[in-house]
Amino acid sequence: MYKAPKFEITKEILLLISKIDEVRGYWNCFKKYCNTDELLPLQNTIKTSISAVSDVLKYEEETDMTGYLMALNWIFADYEAIILSEKTIDKIYRMIENLPPDAEIQKSCSIPKAADNECSCAIFGGINLYEDSDGSTENSKLPEYTLEDVLEWAGQELLGRKLHPLFITCIVAAELLKLKVYPRANSRLSRILTMLIMLKSGYSYLPNFSLDMTIKEEYGLYETVYESAMDDEEELEFEFWNTVYLKILQKHALNLLEKTEDITPVIKEAPKTTEKRLQKPAGKYTDLPELQIKIVKLLEKSDRITISEVAKTTKTNINTVKKHLASMTENKIIEKHGKTRGAWYSLA
Repeated sequence: MYKAPKFEITKEILLLISKIDEVRGYWNCFKKYCNTDELLPLQNTIKTSISAVSDVLKYEEETDMTGYLMALNWIFADYEAIILSEKTIDKIYRMIENLPPDAEIQKSCSIPKAADNECSCAIFGGINLYEDSDGSTENSKLPEYTLEDVLEWAGQELLGRKLHPLFITCIVAAELLKLKVYPRANSRLSRILTMLIMLKSGYSYLPNFSLDMTIKEEYGLYETVYESAMDDEEELEFEFWNTVYLKILQKHALNLLEKTEDITPVIKEAPKTTEKRLQKPAGKYTDLPELQIKIVKLLEKSDRITISEVAKTTKTNINTVKKHLASMTENKIIEKHGKTRGAWYSLA
């Protein structure tokens, strides 16, 4: 069973969360009046993400980014239906590594000792450089919980809505890196999980602006917090992790605002709630006598009305009603149907 880590919620952390939530609220309103999918299309976001990751990985052996592209497309399209579970992360990992859907993954149940990082660009790729040179885990220790425990906890917290979703996001990303379950691509998996949890929590701007690009721009900050999560010599200080990771998420939100600051929302006219026959007469009825206005209102609520119904509803003498109905018919405000005692009237 996983228990959430204890950490202090500082004023700085609260300010970071409030700024990110401001952008969430702004974006949810903004997209009602602008075609955000046209202004900042999903495929541009994905292309930018692939480019950002590829640039950081360029010093390593060539990496096929097709799988990462597929993973991004999947979570952006189906995030509401995707369940937070280790099976889901397995599926994403197989996508990223271009493995067959049923391929076995050699997971690690222990936490390997961190080794010298020969190439900082590995942060965007695998984590094999964080193992001892001979691949052993002599000084490692078994975790007290599993990745599945963490993800189950996250799912329950999202449903319970007691802990702010950005805290859940930060904790899950850190724990995935800390556990080092997968042989490669743990950093990309942590970012995928970050996007997935945020999307499930209403941060709908994720498909419209690349988080990977923001991390590339803030690479020094990301590297610092990344290495703190990968370090097994000391316990992870979640207050430090949350502060830095939220700074990156805030920078991402502010970058999105910069992209939209020159866009003027088009406020569309509110749709008419009445039928066509009721949209037409407003000006024509302005100067009608009081009884005739009452007759119009009766006909707005009903398709037809008779002389006796008008007299009864308005409590008016029937001869007076006949005169007004005749005048309205002559002025083509209403139409008379039939000539006998069963005649009825409707709006023209």
